[in-house]
Amino acid sequence: MFLAADGALFLICFLAYLYLRWKAPAWAGALHFASAIMATAMTLFALAGSFTMAAAANAQAKHDNVLAARFVAATVGLWVTFLICDAMEWGRLLFFEKPPLIFAQTFCLLTGYHALHLMAGVPYLITVTVKTGKSDVGAAALLTHFTNLIWILIFVAFYMFGTDLQGL
Repeated sequence: MFLAADGALFLICFLAYLYLRWKAPAWAGALHFASAIMATAMTLFALAGSFTMAAAANAQAKHDNVLAARFVAATVGLWVTFLICDAMEWGRLLFFEKPPLIFAQTFCLLTGYHALHLMAGVPYLITVTVKTGKSDVGAAALLTHFTNLIWILIFVAFYMFGTDLQGL
């Protein structure tokens, strides 16, 4: 139920981004090359986090809680690394690039929404790591996959498609 409500909220935010981008007289182009490299690395961290959580759920299903805890801890490390890269990207964008306001607002709304999930997810995953035998690693993996899916959509929208939507 939580993921459905969360998905609906993200969908509303994402649709607002698409509407604003479509209606804007001008939209910032794709972020520069260094930004694309950073975002690609962040995407790899996110995908690796999904892999490690799937491996953790598989290990717990085989009653290997030590291995499951190690995989969940690896996911925590990947998410913390992602958050550090995300903070660097925000700093570069907001303090050095200074894009148009509407671009900055939608970028910060969507990436901030995603970052909130990671910031809330890290302590949750640490708890799952410590209490692997009593926690449902599969549920934690589902949350991880959902959060990473959000990032994939953000990555595609902001980093892969820098085209102008006025012609639609």
